[in-house]
Amino acid sequence: MNGPILTNHEFRATVPGDFQMEYVYTNPATSCTNTDSATMTVRPLPGTGFDVDAMHCINQDVVVVPHDMPNNTFEWYFEGGTPVPSSGSTTYAYNSFGYKEISVIVTSQYGCSDTSAITKIEVLDNPPLALFDVDTTRGCAPITVNFTVDTNMYNKKHYNLSFEWDYGKGPKTYDVVPNTPQVYTEATWDTVYNVSFTVSNMCGTERLTKNINVLATPRVSFA
Repeated sequence: MNGPILTNHEFRATVPGDFQMEYVYTNPATSCTNTDSATMTVRPLPGTGFDVDAMHCINQDVVVVPHDMPNNTFEWYFEGGTPVPSSGSTTYAYNSFGYKEISVIVTSQYGCSDTSAITKIEVLDNPPLALFDVDTTRGCAPITVNFTVDTNMYNKKHYNLSFEWDYGKGPKTYDVVPNTPQVYTEATWDTVYNVSFTVSNMCGTERLTKNINVLATPRVSFA
């Protein structure tokens, strides 16, 4: 045996492999010696890595995919839930939003187990309603319209929102605060402009549209 001489009958392997163990006994009364040997096989710990997206939606499946699947079993720990056993990939749906922790205990076919590091994901809430106010929706051209929105509705954590303002004419804007005021100029005929505010994230889209009625200036002439 190439290795240390053990005096306390304990051997702790730091790497997997086959280890030749030799036991030598000397009878203290007779000084007679005998030897026995055996091979000890140390199996490797299973891999505990897994893949999961960093961002998910409330009440939708979170998919976790382990790296080391063949012949292993898994016990998944999703924050706030009970352990979920599997033989490979599995899913879990969170019914609350926020940052969530995921870990797994992996057991190999030889009974060796190891625990993964904790992975943190973010679960997003569904987008809030798209709401805005206008100070007027009807008037003679040119008409100046002011739009207002309560930004406090959209600055909460775990929304990850994007915004779009379509004023029914010209360029759109993409901030929660509208580009206001907007001037709607004269047309030949009465014109309706559709103004929409869209709030969205990966979980869904909310949109509100209001109409701005611009009345053409009457034509007059006299000779």
